[in-house]
Amino acid sequence: MKLKFARFVITCVLGVAGSSSSAAANTLDDWVTQHMGEGEKLLCKRNVGGEYFFLTQVGDRVRLGSRLDMTGYTETHEFIAAWVFHNENKGSLATKVHPIPIREKYVRNGDRIFAENVEYQTLNLKDSRIMAVTIKIKKCPTSECSLQVTRNKEEKQYTIQLCEAPLNK
Repeated sequence: MKLKFARFVITCVLGVAGSSSSAAANTLDDWVTQHMGEGEKLLCKRNVGGEYFFLTQVGDRVRLGSRLDMTGYTETHEFIAAWVFHNENKGSLATKVHPIPIREKYVRNGDRIFAENVEYQTLNLKDSRIMAVTIKIKKCPTSECSLQVTRNKEEKQYTIQLCEAPLNK
């Protein structure tokens, strides 16, 4: 696994990575409950076409989670989920602190396979009242994936406007 600042990139050969059916949640609420930490405030959650996303906050850290449907990617593949954080003035909230992975796992739910990723991210929240969160997603059927370059017509790229949330100070 390659981990990069403000995004994660996973290269995997399914079958080698392993998957689990016991941890798969059937609803967004169940999934968020399974992955929230004690004392964290839920800022937002969203189900987009069966893919789940959430964001919680405690202090200047957020816990972010994504559950991407990777069904159909049966060979070596890669995906990117780039979380972008801005304040009410369109200023970036990013810091130079690397994310801390909590969970990176493939799970099976029925005939679907999901890539679940949960991590802590430290943000610069001191002068902000609102956080706007966007997630840029790209799924590639090969082991080379970039948000800037399309190498294969089978690549799928889309953007999720997750939420605008008031900050808990």
